[in-house]
Amino acid sequence: MNEIKIKLNGKSITLKFGSWVMMQLIESGYELANLSDDINKNPFKFIPKLLYLGACNGKSKNLNDFNEGDFFEFLDSVGLDSKELSDILGLFTSSIRADLPQEEVNEKGKVPKKK
Repeated sequence: MNEIKIKLNGKSITLKFGSWVMMQLIESGYELANLSDDINKNPFKFIPKLLYLGACNGKSKNLNDFNEGDFFEFLDSVGLDSKELSDILGLFTSSIRADLPQEEVNEKGKVPKKK
């Protein structure tokens, strides 16, 4: 399953990735074909958004379930180079690949743009 638990403000929170998170990311202005670039361009913007959406999806798919700002605190507490964050991003990447036909995902995890 595309779920992982984290500690946020002393509570265990389930992050769940899948199509609802992808829909929310796209509606927030992120394009599926450019996710790797967006992560690298500004991980301090993308990662808290991803964590927030994963937590909302893990609870009830309601954007009012959590405060997005709390996930900046989480990122600050674990750091960009932590194993915990690496595991979360790995799970997110796997969830994207699981939802797409494999021939559409290239070796860098990007979906080629259609001509």
